[in-house]
Amino acid sequence: MTILLEINITAQSVWRDDTNHLWTDDSTHEWANGQLMYASDENFLGDTFWNNYLMSFSSPQYRLAQSYGGYCEMQFGNFAISQEVFDEVDIWPPSLSFAVSIYYTPDTEANKEVLFEGTAHRTGFNRSSVDYELYGPEYDTDLLSETTGYASAEQNLSNAAAVDEGGGLVGIPCPSHGYKEGDVILISGSTNYEGSFTLPAQTAGTADEFIITATFNAETFAGTEVVAHSGTITLPRAFGIINHGKCVRLPDVSATPTYHIGYITGTKGTDWHVYDDGVNIDANVTDNGDNTFSLSSVAVGEVTICGTGSQTTLATIFTWACSAARLPLSLDTTYDESPSPQVNYWATSQTKLIDFLSKVAAYHTHLFYIKTSTLYLIDMGTDKGTRTITEYDYFPAAYSDLSPLATIKGTWKERSAANETIGRFIREAEYEEVYITAYPYGGELSLDAYQDVRADVAASLQSISTLHHKQRATIPLPIESGLPVPGEAINGPDTSTKRDITFAIRARHIQYDFMSGVPKAIIEGEGTISS
Repeated sequence: MTILLEINITAQSVWRDDTNHLWTDDSTHEWANGQLMYASDENFLGDTFWNNYLMSFSSPQYRLAQSYGGYCEMQFGNFAISQEVFDEVDIWPPSLSFAVSIYYTPDTEANKEVLFEGTAHRTGFNRSSVDYELYGPEYDTDLLSETTGYASAEQNLSNAAAVDEGGGLVGIPCPSHGYKEGDVILISGSTNYEGSFTLPAQTAGTADEFIITATFNAETFAGTEVVAHSGTITLPRAFGIINHGKCVRLPDVSATPTYHIGYITGTKGTDWHVYDDGVNIDANVTDNGDNTFSLSSVAVGEVTICGTGSQTTLATIFTWACSAARLPLSLDTTYDESPSPQVNYWATSQTKLIDFLSKVAAYHTHLFYIKTSTLYLIDMGTDKGTRTITEYDYFPAAYSDLSPLATIKGTWKERSAANETIGRFIREAEYEEVYITAYPYGGELSLDAYQDVRADVAASLQSISTLHHKQRATIPLPIESGLPVPGEAINGPDTSTKRDITFAIRARHIQYDFMSGVPKAIIEGEGTISS
């Protein structure tokens, strides 16, 4: 078993040809702006020769986010290599950072498997070795798109005229506006003053009139024009079926109130509908065909939308996420649940896409891990391959149980149109489903439900409880061939206990220990322990 490091070093000297000089290689120099170096934990002859320059390598490991699923992330630490790697004038002192690929092979270079691809950053060196920390790919894409729009509550301008204050200043009538010098505001619906303005000194203004810098053009406002602070806003996204999702107003288009559709699909009036305080106003809606719609008249209340998003299941959400514009990964759903679980969720709060995927996957008792630019989505109840072992195949095992949970609570919101004596409005209510386990002395777990049907939420909570309360085993397994991966089933006997037992678990946490004696994978997961 061998560890291979492929190091891509950018040389500090860059040589270019000109009309008088041609730089070519000779027996002692290679004129290049980058070099590939090959290191290993032993002298290894493959297609190339890998020098025994790897001095230490901390154990990489997969760690599952929750006991019931989520992102099973590969975590790396550091390594130390010999200074011999940098024994060239153009790469000394040792490079601060470089791209590195780390492989494992049980025998030949052709059979090597990727353990890590990313960046190594120097932490220090001494007379014999150079130490590096490992940094993997950063999946920092946001869940929600952002744009410039109303970053505060919208206010209507007064039904009054703009005022020429002279000196390139214009007074805009707006009751109790609260704006001050330096504020960036956005005006929509105006004929002559549409757009964004950074407010100058408000000396000439009043509590009911703010001052902008603009060329004066006479205009009497109708009182339907809108002003608010301008800033970056997030655009909601519909997953599954949405009832009365609150629409985000955008700057007006052609002096008509314009809203974002929340990525709801289909035909207006058939597949999706727009409401003003719960009253259907489809007749006033124009679908702009760019995920926005406009109203022919100003709404008097809260504008909401009902419809269905493009992604309705766990699998389609992951398909959407794994694209060049979001996570540049291939997707493997060979081992996910079929049919894929339904998701109904109106996402309004910005978060990292990878974190959202972890939460929604865990809620539906799925895990996912990323390896060599492929994301593998796996049902926690499905085996991603099986490894049957005997007592001669592993080191002494250990068995454990997680702290019990007394209750598991899922919460979600529902919005509906209400018509009461005080008028029409959108009622928002928060609901919860509580699953009570068989362990009243245990702790509590609260989580967001990504569904809005109580029976479906209850079923998910029960599945979470079942997984959390399963017995667990830790099996140190010598690495002799392929590396174990998350979701793989491991089963075998254990006669070292007082009475013989048989374990059958699925790998959730995996620590690859390559540098201490016999290389091994320390596998932990839930399953059954039986006599």
